[in-house]
Amino acid sequence: MAKKERRGAVGYLLFLVFFLAVLLVMVLAGSYYLLKNGWYDNRADSPAAPTSLPTQTALPIPTLAPSATATAEPTYEPVTWKEVVAFITEDHTNWQPYEPGDYVCLNFAIDLVNNAHAKGLPAWVVGVFFKNEEIGHAFVAFKTTDRGLVYIEPQTDIPYITPQVGQHLCDLWTGQNCFGVIEEIEFLRCDADGRCVEIPAP
Repeated sequence: MAKKERRGAVGYLLFLVFFLAVLLVMVLAGSYYLLKNGWYDNRADSPAAPTSLPTQTALPIPTLAPSATATAEPTYEPVTWKEVVAFITEDHTNWQPYEPGDYVCLNFAIDLVNNAHAKGLPAWVVGVFFKNEEIGHAFVAFKTTDRGLVYIEPQTDIPYITPQVGQHLCDLWTGQNCFGVIEEIEFLRCDADGRCVEIPAP
């Protein structure tokens, strides 16, 4: 091998080592964030990682007319993350088929919330809207004593990273499988027909 070729090979190896070092730092930083926030705790008791994104609603989430009323907001005692996981494991809302126009993400969320309320668990429908998109998405928030608000996708039973305006909506376990950038977050109280009113965040 000529001297010039050797120098080129050495430069390539140095670049490869640098790239791998940066990648390792990024992986460690992500793991540290999840570990620091307690999301690795009891992971064996948690839902499995998703294989695909849940389906979004084809239209913006409908709202109640001014004259309409939703069911009263119940009062519940907060529960632990393990109790939420146990409930989700036994609940089969996620077994329902997605049917455009008939049974969409909002219906999944409403059913999971109603099932949670029937078991005495505090839960709310959460609606998000994304920048430059007509389509919104609905999922569920549970209030826990040990992790505060946790967000669950009722189509897959997978938790989300805490949604924030200006950030992508991504699943918790991988940080991948992301929707668009969140423009608006609403906590909702909905009736059986899927009509909702915005309520203050719990």
